[in-house]
Amino acid sequence: MNLLISDTCILIDLYNGELLDSMCRLPYELGVSDAVLSGFEDDESELIMPNPEQILRAGFKSYSISSEELAEVYKLYSKYSRPSIYDIFGLVVAKKYNAILLTGDGDLRESAKSENIEIRGIIWVLDELIKHEVIDKHRAANSLRKILDSGSYLPKKECDLRFDKWK
Repeated sequence: MNLLISDTCILIDLYNGELLDSMCRLPYELGVSDAVLSGFEDDESELIMPNPEQILRAGFKSYSISSEELAEVYKLYSKYSRPSIYDIFGLVVAKKYNAILLTGDGDLRESAKSENIEIRGIIWVLDELIKHEVIDKHRAANSLRKILDSGSYLPKKECDLRFDKWK
């Protein structure tokens, strides 16, 4: 079974699209770095987002890293200055477990590609939820609309294709 490691923006999209609790019904193991979880606890932004308990209750497992891997975080953080430190923690966890990194952050996607880490985004997640009959096309379209309405920046062409396909 493949492991999916989620970054912050995917968790926010899942929450805003009312899909967080649906994720555990996919045939994947779900994970998040403990740094990302602590970032949710510390965040005082205006974003609407889940709390750590909701993430864990939805089936995501918290992954920690060793002191050697912490050194890798800081090495990569200096190499890739655009992603947040929390995102780099997720990247290192994905690399450690040869997992798929779920991210919508362009800078993190580029960094992950450079590190040969497989990446997927929220549109792929929606496709998987439909494919595995966790949700139907109508709910997927409604969720995508809620994600976009909450301010998520997704490729317009891909979103339009999905809206047409899910009619």
